[in-house]
Parts: sequence; C-alpha cells; structure tokens
Amino acid sequence: MKASKMIFSDDELKSIEDYASWMFSPVEIAIVLQKDETIVLAELKDCDSQFYKAFYKGLLITQGQIRKTQLSFALKGNQTCLDRFESLITKLNNILP
Repeated sequence: MKASKMIFSDDELKSIEDYASWMFSPVEIAIVLQKDETIVLAELKDCDSQFYKAFYKGLLITQGQIRKTQLSFALKGNQTCLDRFESLITKLNNILP
C-alpha cells in the first residue's frame, strides 16, 4: 500500500523553493518546516509530490542564475566557463532528439 502524499500550504511550498534555492538539504528543510524527515525524503523520491516539485524548482532557479553568470564570463573569453558551456552543450545534444 502506497503512503498518502504530504500536503503543503502555499507558504510552505514557497519556503521549500526558497530554502532549496539557498542549497539547504531536504533534511534541513524538513527541520525548519517541522516536518518528519523520513516522510520528506520519501516525498523527494516521488516526482509527482509537491515537495519534489518545489525543491527542484528552487535548485533549478539557482542553477539558472549561476549558469547565466557563467555564460556572461564565457562570452568574455573565460576559458573555464567556455569549457563548462561546451560540456553542457554536448550533454544537451546527446539527449535531444
């Protein structure tokens, strides 16, 4: 029998997104929100759960900000950033149809 999913308020979902964007771990977020850590970790394995979506949205927002900064340096000729973007381009080309 599959356990029922946790329900989070809109404020809690925003907090999950914010904390994830600041690189808090799922366990740290559970502690801050006073949620059961074991259940939160189970939620993270379910790509349809509210926690999963809010957590990864927060991570991806920060990842996007970092990539935007790296791209600006790459376009100015920073070799490390150029290499990073070459790697990302190759990775994307390998998974795109």
